[in-house]
Amino acid sequence: MKYLAIFAILLTTHFVNGQQENEALEGQFPLNTRYQLLKSKSQNYKEYKVIKENVLDGFWKIVRDSVAAKETAIKTRDQNIAKLNSDLSTTQATLKEKEESMEAIVHDSTHINVLGINFSKGVFITTVAVIIGILILLVMLMSGRLKMVHSSMKERADSFTSLSNEFEEYKRKAMEKQTKLSRELQNERNKLSESRGM
Repeated sequence: MKYLAIFAILLTTHFVNGQQENEALEGQFPLNTRYQLLKSKSQNYKEYKVIKENVLDGFWKIVRDSVAAKETAIKTRDQNIAKLNSDLSTTQATLKEKEESMEAIVHDSTHINVLGINFSKGVFITTVAVIIGILILLVMLMSGRLKMVHSSMKERADSFTSLSNEFEEYKRKAMEKQTKLSRELQNERNKLSESRGM
C-alpha cells in the first residue's frame, strides 16, 4: 500500500508537472512567454532544469513554425516591397515623362521657331514690332521722297508747259512777223516792179 501511495503521489506530481510543462505548448503565447513558462514549470535537478523530451520537441516545433511563419511574412513583405519599388519606378518614369512633356508644352507655349531659329515669344514680338516700325518708317520716308519727286516733276511739267506755251506764242508771233514781213517785202517788190514798169 505504501508503494501504491508513493506511486500515486509520483504519478500525480508527474501528471501535474507534465500539465504545467504542457502549458508552454498550449495557448497563443509569444515565444518569449512560452520559454519562460517552460523554464519556470520544469523540474529542477541540482542547478539543472529537467525538461521532458516531448515537451522540448513540442517547443522546438513551435519555434520552427514561428520562424517559418516569420520567414514567410518576411518573404511576403520583401515581395510587397519589390512590387512597391517596381510600382514606384514605373510611377517615377511616368512622372518624369509627364514632367518632360509639361516642360515641352511650356517651352512650346513660350517659344516660337522661325526659319529654324528658336525665339522666346517676348523677343519675337519685340523683334517683329521693331521690324514693322522700321518698315513703316521706310514707307513714310519713301512716301515723303515720292511726294518730293512728284512735286518736283509737277514743277518741271508746269515749267515745261509754260515754256512750251511761251515758245508756241513766240513761234506764232515770229510766224506772224515773218508773214507780215513777207507781205511787206512782196508789197515793196510789187511797188518796185510797178515803178520800173512804168
